[in-house]
Amino acid sequence: MKMSYRSIRVLLMALICCLFMTACNNKQSTDTEDETGEVIIKVLEVAQFSGQKSTLSIMADAFNKEHENIKVEIVPVSGSVKHLDELYEMINTRISVKGEIDLLYLWDSTDLWRYQERNLLEDIMPYLEKSSEYSLDKMVPGAVKCFQKNGGLYGLNPYFYIQSVGGKASQVGEKEGWTTEEFLAWLKEHPDCKGETGLSKDFVLNYFILKGSLDKYVDFEKKQAYFRGDAFQTLLQELKEMPLDEQWYVDTWYESASSDYIRLEWINMHDLATFADLLSNYGEDLILKGFPTADGVPRHYISSPSLSMLVHCKHKEEAYQFIEYVQLHFPEICGGGNELWMDRDLLEQSFASLNENLETLAKIRGREAYVLTDHQEQILRNAIDAMVVESLEQRIVWDIIEEEVLAYFNDDKSVDEVCDIIQKRVQLFLSENELGGQP
Repeated sequence: MKMSYRSIRVLLMALICCLFMTACNNKQSTDTEDETGEVIIKVLEVAQFSGQKSTLSIMADAFNKEHENIKVEIVPVSGSVKHLDELYEMINTRISVKGEIDLLYLWDSTDLWRYQERNLLEDIMPYLEKSSEYSLDKMVPGAVKCFQKNGGLYGLNPYFYIQSVGGKASQVGEKEGWTTEEFLAWLKEHPDCKGETGLSKDFVLNYFILKGSLDKYVDFEKKQAYFRGDAFQTLLQELKEMPLDEQWYVDTWYESASSDYIRLEWINMHDLATFADLLSNYGEDLILKGFPTADGVPRHYISSPSLSMLVHCKHKEEAYQFIEYVQLHFPEICGGGNELWMDRDLLEQSFASLNENLETLAKIRGREAYVLTDHQEQILRNAIDAMVVESLEQRIVWDIIEEEVLAYFNDDKSVDEVCDIIQKRVQLFLSENELGGQP
């Protein structure tokens, strides 16, 4: 049975929760000071499992060695879950007890708004403004947006990711950006196009088209959905009739990068080396087209883990010290060198060393080095400048559509029935939710 991408995300988080049990010591005491008067800061960690000790635990160890009177304890989320709602409920249970948890570390900054809107997160902007070592001016403006809302700052992380769509210049063209119509026309012109995890109709709809053009069917500010109209029905009908290769190519995707077949990249760029690696394999320019939009302006999403302070944290000054320590010292303790750093100066250093990494990769693989051109570097910089924040509202609507649209693609319901159900569910969500629009 085919699994939905949402289900895969759930299973990943379930694996995370189970495996982190063995990585850290999960203490249940709610004391915030020990018998010697040492301040204890507890961090609830909900993060991706890497098979090794988490980087946050490494940072806590380093911090503890340098601070005699403050001790940071990492508390992993424990237990298995079958649905993301169960995971959120587990987090809610842990953070709702005063004195139990001081800081919350989430693997995806979009989720922090679940807690900020319930007034559970502290605005750390006042602490940052008092800092003599760090400031907003040192951060990449487009990146820090994923932690900001209504003038407040509700989390930080030393690095960020970029989500985008792209491909070989010879296949997707040199132009950055495309409209939804241009994207659909390109798919029709390339019926043999392949995607790493397959190009199923629901995946193309939700993770390509609606990632860039959901605002055509939902007005979040006015709380109004438009899924009953001809535009959305026509889109579904066009996708249903389109021949798409749904086969997964995960096992051979990396090795086949230099092959001639048409490929569409759904890119989750966690560092510049990811980009350099694709370039090295392609042997030609990689164009970051971005998710298709109504006006053709490229749209790339920023994502990042988030370290946030809870409002009931008893020792807020000490907790903020750890947040800032992670920002300042993560690069030297856990960094690899070409990350997409939140710090602007460090990001420039990543760019400066990128060609050197390309040459190293080429030597290892016995290929001619592909040197990053000024044009290619500008494509990367354009993507960073154009990054937008994925809102929690968007994600919830995408999930609703993903749950319902398969009934049409599988011939279980008519397009009218499916659009009517989506309209009702999304409109109900928009009418009832208190999330207050996009961050």
